[in-house]
Amino acid sequence: MAIYHVAKDWDGGELRSLALRIDGGEIDLDDALGLIADKWTGGDIRKAEEYLDGDGRYVHCHATLAEAIDYRDEWCPGGVVLAIDEGGLEVEDGQEYPHPVVRDAIPAGLIEGV
Repeated sequence: MAIYHVAKDWDGGELRSLALRIDGGEIDLDDALGLIADKWTGGDIRKAEEYLDGDGRYVHCHATLAEAIDYRDEWCPGGVVLAIDEGGLEVEDGQEYPHPVVRDAIPAGLIEGV
């Protein structure tokens, strides 16, 4: 069975959570907190820090292809929809609304473009 992820772009590698990308130096912490604050917490940096420490540790996905396409069209125009084979992954339920999430990273071998 597949779950889906929307990426601004995808280099063919694993999908990593925002927190792992910050820890790995791919993204600046202050830039990430500013983005989170602007997009999800109404400008509140403290709430952005809480988000990063919780939801920011997960790769967020969609249960259906239709949901992923709708998300892409609204939030990530020009993005790519990726199908993920969830076999072997520990898929959890997201907290802010029902959607599949995977802690830390999804290996590249389980991902393909739609």
